[in-house]
Amino acid sequence: MRKEILIFDIVPVPAPRPRVTKSGAYMPESYRNFKRIIGYLARRQLKAPFTGAVKMNILFQFKKPKSWSKAKRKRAFWHTQKPDKDNLEKSIKDALEGIAYRNDSAVASGSIHKVWGDCNRIVVELEDLSDEERPEMFYQYAKEEGR
Repeated sequence: MRKEILIFDIVPVPAPRPRVTKSGAYMPESYRNFKRIIGYLARRQLKAPFTGAVKMNILFQFKKPKSWSKAKRKRAFWHTQKPDKDNLEKSIKDALEGIAYRNDSAVASGSIHKVWGDCNRIVVELEDLSDEERPEMFYQYAKEEGR
């Protein structure tokens, strides 16, 4: 089973909605730059693209504000503010498309975590699911032919 961990010391950026004009739709330049940076850094860390189903676990770490008291900084862990985890996940899946896997539809499993920390960081764990047993969780509810 192949597993790779990618670490990006960068401020997490959520995927925005496309901007629509009379001449068509486009994504903001800041988002396109974020995707380029993640792509560049991923190519330097990744041995080879994954083929088949992929499990992706992502940790988004946000730097704790200096304005917080020591007590608040000490007890803060889960990041419950904007941006939401869905848009953060989308930005990483889009940025790694064509680099870590052919299409982001290859991501079949995984988890997303948003936490506070001492620095801004994104940690992506990619794992090949081709050799993995079927997960027991919810499998009892899956419907197969002949069942």
